[in-house]
Amino acid sequence: MSFKPKIELIDKFTNSGKTITVGSARTCYSPRLVRPGEVNDKPEMRDKIHDSIYEAGHHTTFQHATYVFGMRGVSRQFLWSFLHSHPFYNSEQQSQRYVEMKPDRFVIPPIEGDALDLFMQTVKLQMDTYARLNELGHGVLEEAYFRVWKGKKGEKWKKSNDMSIKKKVLENSRYVLPVAMKANLYHTISGIVLHRYNKMCQNMEVPLETRVVVGRMIEAVREQDPEFVQKMEDPIPLEQTPEYRMFREFYGNQTLNPDAREYTRDFDLQMNGQTSRLVGWQSMGERLLADGVRNVIALPKSRLSDDEAVARALNPAYNYDLASALRVNTHSKVGNAMKNVIYTFRKKLSHTTDSQNQRHRMVLGERPLLQAHFDTAEPDCIWPVKYKGRPELEDLCNNVA
Repeated sequence: MSFKPKIELIDKFTNSGKTITVGSARTCYSPRLVRPGEVNDKPEMRDKIHDSIYEAGHHTTFQHATYVFGMRGVSRQFLWSFLHSHPFYNSEQQSQRYVEMKPDRFVIPPIEGDALDLFMQTVKLQMDTYARLNELGHGVLEEAYFRVWKGKKGEKWKKSNDMSIKKKVLENSRYVLPVAMKANLYHTISGIVLHRYNKMCQNMEVPLETRVVVGRMIEAVREQDPEFVQKMEDPIPLEQTPEYRMFREFYGNQTLNPDAREYTRDFDLQMNGQTSRLVGWQSMGERLLADGVRNVIALPKSRLSDDEAVARALNPAYNYDLASALRVNTHSKVGNAMKNVIYTFRKKLSHTTDSQNQRHRMVLGERPLLQAHFDTAEPDCIWPVKYKGRPELEDLCNNVA
């Protein structure tokens, strides 16, 4: 197996995670701020409080301990399926838009014989197609680029244009990259998320890679902060996860879902030819938002109508917070009135686009179990819009599918 991820703890608090956790917990019941030195002066009390608040579910205290990991050689599928499947993290990862992927930079699962041969042939086809798209796609993306930036033609802008066009080429070519592609990243989580990772590390999608990476994360913390990971719950066995149990209940010992094609057709029928469709909303959304704004400033409807109240929240001419690069609107009382209104969309996205969509961690939603969606007879793929109507590029993409 060539899967050899390198995980290192880049940074953490100076004090032990246990000390910070207990100090914050004691402060909740103290007339003053309990500092780390006081916690360590009474180690027996510290350990007792630590265990009791964990068992009682007082887990916000475990969020103060923060760990920054450097990861090298983890797969994109692991990132999508596990590390970025929740909102409580921060990642800065190697971009496939700005970094050209190399043909040997992918994770090989623990398979052998014919299965390994087929895997290597498939990945080679994908990487060869990626390289070919980078060549053929340049002219198409250059043409599209200058349709938008007509004034940037000429030698003066050549260096800037070449760089921008190359990014566009890589951005479109990455659609054919294998989800086994390796990535490097910084990944920051709190102490309680590390505990959750350990509990959930045998999820169905990539259980081996997840177990290995999470195990190395815990070992890296243990080397520098052993007390914090001294007591961790056992992982939920794969066979007890709801996804595994449902898969086995409906599909028995089959590795693929025989209903995948019917499901895809039902889904597409509900999409009615669209890529994103509004399927759920609150019938009184506008009124709820207006009421929320009026509640903030304590004005009756006679003084502030629904239309005016909505404008105070959604119109940048009134709500300057909307223009802030820091996204401070989530800290604004008027901005928080928007949380009262929720819309649910059904979307049909590529794995590539959804990986980017995960960056918007405040957008909630479920993501598919890829194994359950796979249909060997009718691959369900989405290719770059710019390649449509270009037979030489469409054929390359379809050949991968």
